[in-house]
Parts: sequence; C-alpha cells; structure tokens
Amino acid sequence: MHKTNKISLSNSPNCFPITLLNMPLLGILFAASVLFNSTFAQPQQKQAYGIGVSFQLDPTFENYPIVMEVIAATSAYNIGVEKGWHILAVEGIDLKGKNQFDILNMIRGKEGSFVKIKFCRGTDPKDQKEAIIMRRKIPAHIAK
Repeated sequence: MHKTNKISLSNSPNCFPITLLNMPLLGILFAASVLFNSTFAQPQQKQAYGIGVSFQLDPTFENYPIVMEVIAATSAYNIGVEKGWHILAVEGIDLKGKNQFDILNMIRGKEGSFVKIKFCRGTDPKDQKEAIIMRRKIPAHIAK
C-alpha cells in the first residue's frame, strides 16, 4: 500500500498541488504530478515568453478560455486585450475542446516570435478581434 501526501507550494488558485507517493519498496519519494501554473503555460521553467494573460476554461462559453487577467506592460496589454475576452483560436486552430496545458503551449514560444490569436470580446461570437502578438519575457515573479 502506498501512502499519499499532497502539498501545495503556492496559495494561488492556479497552482495544482504536488502529489508525493511514499513507495517503501523503492525507498524513495516520487513526485507524481508537476507543479503547474495555468497562468503561463508549461511546468516551471527559468524564463517564460508569452503574451501576458492568465486564463481559465469557461464552461459557460463552450469551454473556450476566458482572459482572467492582463498583465501590465506586456504585449497583450499593449494591444488592448481585456479581462473577460475569450480566446477562440491560436494560429488558426480552434481551441474548443483543448485543455489548458495544450492552449498554454500554443500561446507560449520563443522570445520575439509572433503568434496569431483570435479573441471574442465578451460573449457575442460575432464580436471578434484577431491579432498578431509578439511573445515577450514575462516577469519572473509572475511566470512561476
């Protein structure tokens, strides 16, 4: 029988806890899940490059991601992206049915590269805005 302990390394609701399994036969602790911050994309890394938004999937809008925060002085902020907008597509790929990890990986990329994103302003599917946005360095204290 394995003993399971859950720990949280952040008070943020966007961070999933790490699950540790105490495996006595192997005499080690094994990290079964990865700390993941849904704000920016991938498991923890030294530096993040993205557009500067946090989002979550919106079950009231066919599970498309909804922008929860736009970080000041980022590319998204500079082009006028607003809280409450939905992200419909990245590079022409419809995001309906995609999970957060896949979406984050689509948005993130190499510093200075560009990503084409289609937004829906609010909940009217006809009120759309498409933008080509430069991926820039996200402040380290946020990108964790």
